[in-house]
Amino acid sequence: MENSRLFKKIGAMKADVVARDGYRGLVAGRRVVFSGTRNWLLAESVRFAPRRMVTAVSRWVAEKVK
Repeated sequence: MENSRLFKKIGAMKADVVARDGYRGLVAGRRVVFSGTRNWLLAESVRFAPRRMVTAVSRWVAEKVK
């Protein structure tokens, strides 16, 4: 995944920030934790977008950048 658009073009959150947010959620008893506003918006948008669009965008983001 290091060569995918997600990491090369869009950018990913730092692992330590995501781990800290996940740990805090675990301690607070939350079953689902979103780290960062952008990730929360993306997860919520899937509920409203057509499945075909979600699949196409997911595929595009995961493709390797040449």
